[in-house]
Amino acid sequence: MDDINESPDLSIVKRLRGLLLYISIVHVNDIDDI
Repeated sequence: MDDINESPDLSIVKRLRGLLLYISIVHVNDIDDI
């Protein structure tokens, strides 16, 4: 957890990556449904 205190930007990047990954998965699932 010390790394987050040293570089808060890293945690933001991880959140963005997770969000993009989640959106991409949901988007693909929506296409499959269609």
